[in-house]
Amino acid sequence: MNSDILGNKDDPHAWMTDVRSRFPDWNRPRALKRWKKDKHNFAIGQEIKREVVAIAPFGTWLDIGTCIPALLHFFNREDTDEGPPRWNNGPEIGETVLCRIASLGDHSDISVTQRDSSPFDDNAESASQ
Repeated sequence: MNSDILGNKDDPHAWMTDVRSRFPDWNRPRALKRWKKDKHNFAIGQEIKREVVAIAPFGTWLDIGTCIPALLHFFNREDTDEGPPRWNNGPEIGETVLCRIASLGDHSDISVTQRDSSPFDDNAESASQ
């Protein structure tokens, strides 16, 4: 990965500028109100293909087409089987990634995964039996 994409590597919060530029109302009452309306458009386990908008030391932020970003935590990336997750070996800003929704919180917290084994897989299997 090109480290220039991350902006200022000396600033561990530089990713926030990328997220805020795309989602100016993120974590503000306006976005939380809209999220309550948008949340029903998504489901746990739903496959989505979305654009990377920011890279943080702990994960990758995706634009999922609503007022808030989704987090692909490094431990949920498909490439973590190749070694410990690191910020500099994942998808780049602007790249599109395929993942599934792992959780949908009420307070603008959305997480996605690329892993095959996820808690929602077990729930789906149990429900079908």
